[in-house]
Amino acid sequence: MYCSNCGKEIESDSRFCPYCGNQVNGGTAQSDSASTQYYNPNQYNSNAGSDYDQSSTGLNILSCLIPLVGFILFLVYHSNEPIKAKACGKWALIGFAVALVLMLLL
Repeated sequence: MYCSNCGKEIESDSRFCPYCGNQVNGGTAQSDSASTQYYNPNQYNSNAGSDYDQSSTGLNILSCLIPLVGFILFLVYHSNEPIKAKACGKWALIGFAVALVLMLLL
């Protein structure tokens, strides 16, 4: 089951989302207007939340030019920032494929 407030996966028998503190009733999360405000530890972490999970052009270029770095970045980001991890992994694969094609041509 996923929280309708923050979108993170939560256990189906949860009463509250452990990530945003939103109350969950009967398998669906309540909207912010109907829920009580709870302490959210991610609220004070400037790097937390989906707003910061965006692909970075600089990391994508680095991943393409040095595919090993891209794969390492994929492993580092895959649990906390899946969008950024997917982009780094994709560009690492593209860089590896381009290097392979150039090696075969030369």
